[in-house]
Amino acid sequence: MGKRVISGTIAGLIIGLLGFFIAPLIFSEIPMHIRFGIMVWYLTMGTIIGGVDLIQDQIPKWLSAMIIGAWLNFVLMIFMWPTLNQLLPLMFPHYSYMHSPVLLILEGMILGTVIELIISRLAKN
Repeated sequence: MGKRVISGTIAGLIIGLLGFFIAPLIFSEIPMHIRFGIMVWYLTMGTIIGGVDLIQDQIPKWLSAMIIGAWLNFVLMIFMWPTLNQLLPLMFPHYSYMHSPVLLILEGMILGTVIELIISRLAKN
């Protein structure tokens, strides 16, 4: 495995573990399987971003990571929408603008970029 894949896996694991431990602070009754799902999801995102150059030499790596993060969270949102539709109002009862599924895609863009920044620092490229 290359430095970028290992660095991406580490970055994804760090973000996934943060999500695993922060999720119950946001929503105290979050099921354990969803917490593990969050951890594995971002571990996978980091590994993919570290191992794939979307359009090599045509777009910057941070933009590639942003696209991959947005796409993965878009796919996640499609499959989880019934559950998200129930959880978001419980997690953010006073902030109706936080109930939008678009925010999950935005989160993927941001965290994909963060993962790429960590990869670049760890892999030194």
